Amino acid sequence: LLEQGLFTEAEKETYYKNKAHFEQILPIPPFYDTGNPDKAITWYKNTSEGNEVARKMSFYFDMANKYGLTLYKTSVSKVPGEVIYEDDFQIAVINSKHEGDEFTVERFTL
Repeated sequence: LLEQGLFTEAEKETYYKNKAHFEQILPIPPFYDTGNPDKAITWYKNTSEGNEVARKMSFYFDMANKYGLTLYKTSVSKVPGEVIYEDDFQIAVINSKHEGDEFTVERFTL
């Protein structure tokens, strides 16, 4: 939305404010420094820290809704691959497993 020039000036300002906040509190896994060569996928953990960060992302969800984007939430009952990174908020996995009913996908709503 930002790159397509759809945000208003106020939305741009709020976007950059939110981006700075999350970059300050949410660790960035080191593999992103090299362009994520293993194509790791990050997942928020179902912890107080992970859930709090997700809850604070309401601006992004509001903008997706305003501009007609549909977001989906994928949940897993087991770790969905080989963990190559973990912090209090998230895990990153490679060799993702997509087996049976371990995955649930639902339309994301707040």
